[in-house]
Amino acid sequence: MAVAAAVALRTDGEVAETAAAMTEAMALVRTGAVAEAARDDAQGRFRRGDAVGFIDERVVAWGAPAPTLEQVLDALAVDAELISCIAGRDAPLDAGAVEDLSPTGIELEYRSGGQPSYWWLLAAE
Repeated sequence: MAVAAAVALRTDGEVAETAAAMTEAMALVRTGAVAEAARDDAQGRFRRGDAVGFIDERVVAWGAPAPTLEQVLDALAVDAELISCIAGRDAPLDAGAVEDLSPTGIELEYRSGGQPSYWWLLAAE
């Protein structure tokens, strides 16, 4: 979201107009993530060690890493042109495998972030 807001920043404009443009840009960004489950789900959906996929903090997918990531990418791709992906330190798929899972027609920007808790952090614009 910070990138979307920064792009909307106009240092030569009115403060209220700039704030409104930045707020509007951030509202268009949806976030997602895939992480390794730290414990079994109380509802029985996944077990410790499974991949768990989130969109805007809501659990939307679980299971093996590749299909879980693919489901999150597909959901984020709706009405998006670009998905930014930041891979974590222990992400179980490499950049090529992630690109292969990316929906057709969506630009995927892949970076290695090295974060310890999330395999992939995602932002769709």
